[in-house]
This record gives sequence, C-alpha cells and structure tokens, in this order.
Amino acid sequence: MSGLLRRLDRLTVTPVLTFLSGQPRLRLQRPRRPKRNDVLMDHAQFITAAKFDALRNAIYHVARRQYYDGLNRLLNFLVIILGAGVAGKAASLIEVRDLWLEIGVLVAATAQLAFDFGYRARTHEILQKKYYEMIAEMEVDDASDLKKWNAKLYTIASDEPMPMRALDALAYNAALDATMSDPVLKAEHRIYVPFIHRLFKHLIAFNGHEYVLESERSSLWRRRAKEN
Repeated sequence: MSGLLRRLDRLTVTPVLTFLSGQPRLRLQRPRRPKRNDVLMDHAQFITAAKFDALRNAIYHVARRQYYDGLNRLLNFLVIILGAGVAGKAASLIEVRDLWLEIGVLVAATAQLAFDFGYRARTHEILQKKYYEMIAEMEVDDASDLKKWNAKLYTIASDEPMPMRALDALAYNAALDATMSDPVLKAEHRIYVPFIHRLFKHLIAFNGHEYVLESERSSLWRRRAKEN
C-alpha cells in the first residue's frame, strides 16, 4: 500500500471526479507517460488500495439500490392498477376472471410487505453515500494513512447485507473501467463473469464460485487449444 502511494506521488497522479451516466467515475490524469513496467505495477497496486475498494463498493450499492427501487415501484404500480375498478371492466373485455386480478393484487401486496424492497433500497442508498463520502474525505485528507482508511472500510462493511458476488465482480470491472484508460491494462485485470451469473446477479449469491481474471481464462483456453 505504501509503495503504491510513493509511486503515485512520483507519477503525480491527480484523481478527478467526473459524472458520466449519472455516476461519479474516478479518472487518472498523468502529466507524463511513464515506462510500461511502472504503469503495470502502479495499476496492480492501485486496484488493491482503499480508494478503489470504496469506489467499487459504491458502484455495487448503486446497482442494488436501483434494483430494489425498480421492484418497489413495479409492485406499487401493480397493486394500484390491478386493484382499480377499471381493471375489472378491462378484464371482462378480454375474458379474464376477476379472481385472477384479486390474486395478482394479493401476491404483489404480500411481496411488498414481506420483503420490504423500499427499505432494502434505502439500506443500499445509505451505504452508497458512506462510500462516496469516504472517497471525498480521501481527496481532502491525508490519503497516505492506510490504516485509517482500511479501518473505515471495515467499519462501513460491518453494516453490509449478504453480498451478491457476481454483481460485486461486475462492480469491480466497472471501477476498473473508471480508473484505467489503457485497454491492455483493463484486459489484464478484468474479472470474467459468466452470462448466467450476469443474468441472476441480483438473485443468487454464487458463494461457491471462484471468479478468475479474463486474462487467466484466455491463457487457459490457449493452452488447451495447443494441447489438442
């Protein structure tokens, strides 16, 4: 960690927050182009730093908040629409029994009450805010105090619900895209997330799965192709 800070100081890296697609993204501005070996080492260490972890976690909680907010709005919409008298009249035109409308209202209202998606969305909103506040504090305070920032990460993480590991891997890749511009460096550090994991990233934790780097997976496929 301290080596990272010394290298960043030598390279005079300036973190800049810009807003793209509604989310803060951390970009690195370099006044000169260092040697490639130095860049590889800098980025390999940077992705293990507290600021990178805070950015990744913030992106993760943004995605979770948007997911739960979407479910909450959808269920509210269904309860209002299916419970309206005009819905029964419309159902009679397409020969749908009123019983199915009542069942739909019951299921939507019960899911809303039992799972409380609105509360879950607010939980992730609070965590998202804490991580962005931490990034802001690192911009104005002494970022070299690694023990302080790691302790703050652990403190915030104590309030975390069960993580969705596929979504966390995608958040890692998003943070990588936000901090790196070199496509070669991105390819070396990106995590491979299978399609089925992307599809159920908000529903299944995938705790038993071991995620690997895309570069390692590509190397494995190349070795197997040569053996065959």
